[in-house]
Amino acid sequence: MTTFYDNPTGHIAANDTSVPVERVYGLRIEECTESQLRALDQLYRSLPGWIDYLDGIPHWFGRTGTVPALSASVEPSGLIVSGTVPVGAWESWDTRFRQGTAGFPSFEV
Repeated sequence: MTTFYDNPTGHIAANDTSVPVERVYGLRIEECTESQLRALDQLYRSLPGWIDYLDGIPHWFGRTGTVPALSASVEPSGLIVSGTVPVGAWESWDTRFRQGTAGFPSFEV
């Protein structure tokens, strides 16, 4: 079962030290329990590059509009993580995120 897909990233500015990312995870955030939402917050904070919530949006590596910078948003299509990640950091970030959300309500994409 595939629970994520990647959107094209041609619209995301990157540089020699970062890679563009726009991944959609098939998570049903609206169906998460309070305990799962707390676990998601703890997972966010434990991921490489954690900055903080800026205007209520979780950020890693930098603020939106800078390179690198990664943020997440809940959309009808799932949880979208987009921005740029330092070269070599994406695989670890993504693996840890998928492991940390393995028991969350999700749908196949």
